Amino acid sequence: MDQKKFDEAVAHLEEDQENPFTMDLLVQAYYETGETDKLHEMEAKLRSTNVPTMEQAVVVPAIRAKRPNI
Repeated sequence: MDQKKFDEAVAHLEEDQENPFTMDLLVQAYYETGETDKLHEMEAKLRSTNVPTMEQAVVVPAIRAKRPNI
């Protein structure tokens, strides 16, 4: 993601779709690659995430507070 190689990033990030940090990065990568269906699906999954982990406590409230990408 830092190198702006979004297609490559998606391939790697999709391997760990249970981590809220990874899910947030996937939303960004899907936005950059124009994969809106996957973007909306991942945003919905992230918004509904409710696991007792530090990642969830940091990432999910911010995602829930922001407007969905269109």
